[in-house]
Amino acid sequence: MRNRTVIAASFASVLALAACGSGDDGGGEPSGSGSDNGAITGEVTMWYPPIAGEGEREFWDTKIAEFNAEYPEVDVTVEIVPWDGRAERLQTGIAGNTTPDVTYVLPADVYSYGNEGIFADVSEIIAAEQDDFLPSALETMSLDGTLYAVPTLVGMSTTIYVRDVWDAIGVAEEDYPTTFEEVREYAPILKEEGYYITQYDAAPTMTLNGSFYPMLWASGGRVIDENGEVTVNGPEGVEALEFLTWLVENDYTPQDALTTDLPVETSPIARGEVGMLFARSVASLTQYGVTEDQLVVGPPIANTESTSYGNVGGYALFADSADNAAAHEWMRYITSPEFLEEFLPERDQLSPRVSVTDLYPEGSPNAELEQYLDRGIVDPKAPGGTEIMNTLKPAIQSVLLGQAEPQAALDSAAEEIEGILARSGG
Repeated sequence: MRNRTVIAASFASVLALAACGSGDDGGGEPSGSGSDNGAITGEVTMWYPPIAGEGEREFWDTKIAEFNAEYPEVDVTVEIVPWDGRAERLQTGIAGNTTPDVTYVLPADVYSYGNEGIFADVSEIIAAEQDDFLPSALETMSLDGTLYAVPTLVGMSTTIYVRDVWDAIGVAEEDYPTTFEEVREYAPILKEEGYYITQYDAAPTMTLNGSFYPMLWASGGRVIDENGEVTVNGPEGVEALEFLTWLVENDYTPQDALTTDLPVETSPIARGEVGMLFARSVASLTQYGVTEDQLVVGPPIANTESTSYGNVGGYALFADSADNAAAHEWMRYITSPEFLEEFLPERDQLSPRVSVTDLYPEGSPNAELEQYLDRGIVDPKAPGGTEIMNTLKPAIQSVLLGQAEPQAALDSAAEEIEGILARSGG
């Protein structure tokens, strides 16, 4: 927890500046509506995806009741919006002016809508507790110095090993591969013993956040650099794609996973045939029937740097509801330490707040993930992130299937991405 405390203090002044410069009313309290005794009244509507599956409805009904114990004059409605079509639902709501007051968002939503006058600046909502939020989480949910979403969870994908596989070939935990070079050394050994060193999922339905992007970042590359230039087709991107091609050509990863989203129950991971995953969360592996005591959490795989996907989820307030005092109180409640202590463990997520710690047993995989939070990034930080990813997916897959060369495929994708940025104002 030492790293969390230090970085929180260092970022406090940055967010304070953002808070002071936000809004047209000098950062004062929203007007909202209230009764004569000052109690908050009104209505709040929120869209939220089923992070915990079928249990979400009961959970939120309970939490609304608890909130109403303090704010009995506020009518809260939480609509569970399926993951499939979530982004389209958001786009449709914005276009048709049928959005709720509050919505759960991912970083891509912030980068797409933050500067469009669609989301409100929410720095005032957490002004009194800003020092308790991880700077990296606040920065991820900010655009051009303005905070557009209050973080409610952070997730870290990193290298996760299946202990039984390495035990079977006599490799001790301290010798597990942590670099591209070491993967090249162990992959043939595992193959000879009937194992894949990894399962690289390249089906069109799979996100690049758990596949190509971490390999790009590990090689020192980015989709878009800090100056806004498209650099995915640079030497780092080519090197990452060549590494993945080597895995495929030598059958060190299941061929079926290149084109098909493999069924969980019958996949090589579930059959105990995969030694390590390069960019996964604990929750994404336990669904395969792998128990937590079989999992060993390691640092993000490295080539020239050890970096992986660090996702942040949070709540945005639509600009039309910026003065809804009840919505402000609801957002404070659902991102409070007390709320997060119950919310996060049920969803296998980590905390965006310094004060919320020890959510998981010491030594457990989820507890081990916390030490790598400062290595998590989100890239690209630009509008059109989903469209950019959908442009890269077929380019990468064409290389893995032997239909194109890495440099040519990435050059073509980079040209398309330039067009996406030009259309979206990125």
